[in-house]
Amino acid sequence: METYRNICETIGEDIISYKTAITWFNNFKEEDYNPDDKSHSDRSRLDIDDDITDVLEDEPRSSVRKVSSHTGPLFATIFRHLKESRRTAKYGQVISHELKDSQLKLSCDLSLNNFSLVAGILCRDTAMYTSQGVNHAHKTDEDAVTDHT
Repeated sequence: METYRNICETIGEDIISYKTAITWFNNFKEEDYNPDDKSHSDRSRLDIDDDITDVLEDEPRSSVRKVSSHTGPLFATIFRHLKESRRTAKYGQVISHELKDSQLKLSCDLSLNNFSLVAGILCRDTAMYTSQGVNHAHKTDEDAVTDHT
């Protein structure tokens, strides 16, 4: 749609969704010049967002289904709220994308410990296979016959 493209070129990319531009375009066509979203329920968006935030603060590991059962809005509303608050629903719990400094340090420490562990295992395995390969290379034909019997 040309109007959407013009808005994005004038104001900037990602400033408005295509769906919102279509809605506004249709509203303006009907001489409704109010760009504010119309409420789709009796409760305001802020009330719903506050309820979602309250549930997540009380039970941060709540699934989207559980949050929805406490607050009432549809899954899409919960997902929108999670996306706007930079969280994601994963493995039946809500996980924040932003780590505190202590969490980031712990994550790095655990990763380094795991890396050291894996590197040690790989080095031992490589040494073992290399030494076995060297032993096999120096075997005589008689050794090979006794190995198979």
